[in-house]
Amino acid sequence: MGRELLAEIRRQNETDYQKLVGSVMSVDLKVPTEDVTNLFELMNISPIEIGELPDIKVPTESLDWLSDPRRRRLQVVFAATMAHLTKPIATVARNYIEKKDGPPARFSLEVGFFGEETGVSKIAIRKIRTMNLGAEGELKTPWEESSFKGGDLPFSEDSRILEGKLVPIIRKMSLDEVDQLWQIVKTREMDLVGLRAYTMKEVKGNVFLHDFRDDPNLGLSPEAKIILEIYPSVIDKYQPRPSVMTTLNAYMSKDTRHMIRMLGDILYLLQASPRVDWMIFLNSFSKRARGVGNR
Repeated sequence: MGRELLAEIRRQNETDYQKLVGSVMSVDLKVPTEDVTNLFELMNISPIEIGELPDIKVPTESLDWLSDPRRRRLQVVFAATMAHLTKPIATVARNYIEKKDGPPARFSLEVGFFGEETGVSKIAIRKIRTMNLGAEGELKTPWEESSFKGGDLPFSEDSRILEGKLVPIIRKMSLDEVDQLWQIVKTREMDLVGLRAYTMKEVKGNVFLHDFRDDPNLGLSPEAKIILEIYPSVIDKYQPRPSVMTTLNAYMSKDTRHMIRMLGDILYLLQASPRVDWMIFLNSFSKRARGVGNR
């Protein structure tokens, strides 16, 4: 299934090449040294050169921890506790959305990851709706998705977002993601801590950038090419599930450049451990409690 979906995306990208390469120039795909240095500092990692990444193997200790049944049990316990504690707030949020814009208050969003060997994974995650019905269909290319835009469209200027005094609060505190806690507990399709999954349009964009990274029309830097080259191979080793709390939540912002987001995912997989997961959990929880989530 995963490899078949990857093959289909690649066929689509070949067909859409002119449109995609013509519009990708609007995307900031730089890998500034300052951003990389800041990321290493925030994640408490000893700096390394981007050029060294292809020679670094995913440590056995990291892979062991990521597949450790104790990690899964801890995540389910924490997710179940948070789901029960936030249930009254989530109910208020859903009722508010239905009263403000009509049903449904929930919607499903298909997300996944791109691995070279495993192909493209796909899963539907549940969210409380804070945008107009059909908002996803308003985006014509992958480059209009939030990861590639870096969240550069201010909340007040995004016409897709519902009006209402509580909507900014729901988004900033990430209350629209509360239903995903139940997915962790009931279906085991998600993780509490791990990697942010990409929407299927973002996956399409990632596959395009990976496959055409040496195309001079894209004008990618050597650092960007390296990140794009090794990202799917790291995903193959981990085969992650979509997560609620991620390196993006804990250490970055919605304005973070796409390539720096991908680098953060790679660095997480290279150093995954109980300590790292705990720090991501604490930092993500703190930022959401302070209302530093989606805009």
